[in-house]
Amino acid sequence: MREYPDRTEAQEFLARKKLVETDSWRDLAPGEHAHAFTVAHSLSAGVLDDIHRLLVEYQAEGKPFAGFRADLRSLMAKAGWYGRDGIDSNAPGGERYINWRIKTIWQTNMNTSLAAGAYRQQLRTAADRPHLVYKSLLVGNRREAHKAMHDAAYPVGHEFWDMYYPPNGWGCRCDAVSMDDDDVQRYGITKIEPDVDAEFAASVPQEWRHNVGQAAFSPDFSRFAYLRSYTLPNGETALRAVKAAYRN
Repeated sequence: MREYPDRTEAQEFLARKKLVETDSWRDLAPGEHAHAFTVAHSLSAGVLDDIHRLLVEYQAEGKPFAGFRADLRSLMAKAGWYGRDGIDSNAPGGERYINWRIKTIWQTNMNTSLAAGAYRQQLRTAADRPHLVYKSLLVGNRREAHKAMHDAAYPVGHEFWDMYYPPNGWGCRCDAVSMDDDDVQRYGITKIEPDVDAEFAASVPQEWRHNVGQAAFSPDFSRFAYLRSYTLPNGETALRAVKAAYRN
């Protein structure tokens, strides 16, 4: 759970994304994901708008995952799309794959939007709360490597957060909590700017080694090759639309 009570910026982050169809999630560079909404294997499937609409609705209204799963299952059945060719609920392993797919879509978009909103608010309060402390899920965490960085503290503007601001992988539930000097002492935070644990670094997939909030706040448009080549239904490139939205 992210630390801040106001989730308006997280909601705006998800709602303003441009719809970009892709065959693979990796088609987009990390920074592009902060501005474009995509779902793997959605190229020409015609489902992106409905999936995005559902996510925005459920996030804005605080509705639970169970309802989203049921609604997306209905959408999939109606569209005949389950996220991969040759997959449906009757295929071998199909039911398991579909449930995994829906959960991944939910977690990825909810976690990254919350991270983007949190980071922006943490930047604004950095003068009063200059420390960001990495928090790993200590109970039930399948990623043992992430526990090595639990309670590691770095300044808000430290280069560590450029690459390792959570989430740091598919389904990762790590967090970053802002603290002032008194908080650091009160909570016994002793790992101040430690070296990055090698096992932790190796556990973070390349496509997750970025700060989604930073990419949304200060994008490097020169790296947005896919958005430059992708044409939206209105005829303009996705990159041009993203630049206009960013200026606004």
